[in-house]
Amino acid sequence: MANYIKEVRTLVGHRPLILNTATGCLLNDRRQILLQERADTGGWGLPGGYLEFGESYREAMVREFKEDTGLSVTVDQTLGVFDKYFCPLYTS
Repeated sequence: MANYIKEVRTLVGHRPLILNTATGCLLNDRRQILLQERADTGGWGLPGGYLEFGESYREAMVREFKEDTGLSVTVDQTLGVFDKYFCPLYTS
């Protein structure tokens, strides 16, 4: 379901959602990390994005790299899983 997030947003509007994301770290031969400029903030970060319905983290990371950078990648190892908030909590 390539448009899963958009479909959910049409149903719930701008209310908070719990969404999983996958991000990858790509190193070249000189051990430099690939960063991309974010379209939404203009800041720099690692390529990645939201998981689609039924997708694994690895599948999402490979897909996001292709969508964001045009690169076809494989996953060598999982570096970590983060389970804490990285943004302010929603309060009503």
